Amino acid sequence: MLHLKVVKRILRYLKGTQDYGLRFVSNSPISLYAFSDADWAGCSTTRRSTTGFCVFLRANCVSWCSKKQPTIARSSSEAEYRSMASTTVELTWLTFLLRDIGISLRKPPQLFCDNLSALYMSVNPLFHARTKHIEIDYHFVREKVAMGTLVTRYVPSSLQPADIFTKPLSKATFTFLRNKLVVQSTSLSNLRGHDKERFVKGKVNDRSQAISNAIVNAQSNPFDIGSFKNNKESSITFDDPEVQRDIKFLTYKDAGTIAGLNVARIINEPTAAAIACGQDKKGGEKNILVFDLGGGTFDVSILTIDNGVFEVLATSGDTHLGGEDFDHRVMDYFIKLIKRRYNKDISKDNRALGKLHKECERAKRALSSQHQVRVAIESLFDGIDFSEPLTRARFEELNMDLFKKTMGPVKKAMEDAGLKKSDIHEIVLVGGSTRIPKVQQLLKDFFDGKEPNKGVNPDEAVVGIYAHKSNKM
Repeated sequence: MLHLKVVKRILRYLKGTQDYGLRFVSNSPISLYAFSDADWAGCSTTRRSTTGFCVFLRANCVSWCSKKQPTIARSSSEAEYRSMASTTVELTWLTFLLRDIGISLRKPPQLFCDNLSALYMSVNPLFHARTKHIEIDYHFVREKVAMGTLVTRYVPSSLQPADIFTKPLSKATFTFLRNKLVVQSTSLSNLRGHDKERFVKGKVNDRSQAISNAIVNAQSNPFDIGSFKNNKESSITFDDPEVQRDIKFLTYKDAGTIAGLNVARIINEPTAAAIACGQDKKGGEKNILVFDLGGGTFDVSILTIDNGVFEVLATSGDTHLGGEDFDHRVMDYFIKLIKRRYNKDISKDNRALGKLHKECERAKRALSSQHQVRVAIESLFDGIDFSEPLTRARFEELNMDLFKKTMGPVKKAMEDAGLKKSDIHEIVLVGGSTRIPKVQQLLKDFFDGKEPNKGVNPDEAVVGIYAHKSNKM
């Protein structure tokens, strides 16, 4: 009876997802990577573990597996490592298959696993007695890593898509991981009747397209979207932030369609920045580093361009580093100064903090072109007017560790792209925080005196090219 219930549940799911399928995209660099997972002792009858993996070519899921392991694993690490070995076999076979049809990979395949013990075993050159029982799998995976034909990396369990092949999941988690596999409804036209009406009106809260649609409409309203959509040639160009992935391209496209717009093209930010600097007009193959330091995030991207065709080689960054962090460092400095001078703690006074933040941000911007500014706030607290000078040297001292922190992602992106400093032909600055002289100097020093490209406004480099491309299309 239990098995019959499971079968009925599967059949109900298949009936409700007849229009679902894998969506394939080709707008990203050729890369091969996989996610590996295991459900240790998941079978209540035999206590054998389940191996699950999925392999992606570009952002497309091209191979997957869910299989019970042939023997009992004595630990979760053993189960995970056996799953890694099975995934490595699949990656090796696909690498040879691609090579046979004339497709070469720029970088070795990457294998993501959420078990740190298994990952450490794959890179540890020492062999321990406690791992002797998995010696064959150990040597197989370890040999691939040592040869440089496989790279193993950690992925948090919450972002592990292979979980969908190994264990029961909640509906929310299952839907999230299914979307990561790019399993979606084949087209909007497959939505019928009342479901389609609810989806188009943006009332289905579990579809990211509906949310994006609301954003598109909100952004378009100032330009009279009602009359604009009636134009047969109405088009829109989307910015794709670097924190997004290829699945988001599909979301943006669907959102634009729902809003009644023709999505003419989707361009990612690094490519737009390079175009803004005129790199697409220059002949020959060149490597470009895009250094994007904004208000809240930091991204480094390395692109190669050959006769106008862009390819992203590597990306890195810090989603919690930007101009806001620099502002808060200056605010903390003045909060401590006020406490010493007036014996008053304003760290809990939201009104005072708001005033201080606004003035600190203004001072930060001014120090990009001046060596000293005065931070002056009328009636900051208890009727007291606050006024204090701030020099560029002091500002740099307060934020030096954060400025130096930006060089870490630059180094990582260079390593991932397999390039030397001399291989970079152009450095493009994007984002208002790249105006800070110390940031520019650190970047220049890192590249042995090579000057970053300052030919475009870093605040307008990306948005300007979208307007230009939209106009041309």
